[in-house]
Amino acid sequence: MWTHALRITICFLLLRSLGLEPPGWLGISHAQSTSEVAPSLEDAQAVWTGFWSAVIVGDLKDARRYVHSQRQHLFPGSHKMEELQQMATQMAHCRLDPNPFSADPNEFIYRVRCEHRGETAESQVGLRRDHNGTWRLSVL
Repeated sequence: MWTHALRITICFLLLRSLGLEPPGWLGISHAQSTSEVAPSLEDAQAVWTGFWSAVIVGDLKDARRYVHSQRQHLFPGSHKMEELQQMATQMAHCRLDPNPFSADPNEFIYRVRCEHRGETAESQVGLRRDHNGTWRLSVL
């Protein structure tokens, strides 16, 4: 059941304990939309889905490849496998908003909307261009 406490827990667990939040992330939602240079929604959704699909089957090595190279050492943090898999199950009910916001020219923030059993929760996920040009998770 998506309660208010669960919404807050999801947001903070994903951002803080995975250590993937950038400085000042709360102000990002006020940026102007720049989806013309952002990764396509299809590409962004593929990264999102790939990450959580790997987590749900317990393959943290595969999940880590979806995380930006500068942040890979922070994943999975102090989370136990069961906790991560529970989060992954919850994330199956989430979709990315097609209009990202620019954090900088190489990073875009997508709103995440989760709906399950009549409850709705929102969060944010960031994709940053890695050194090889691949878009990877930077804010989760």
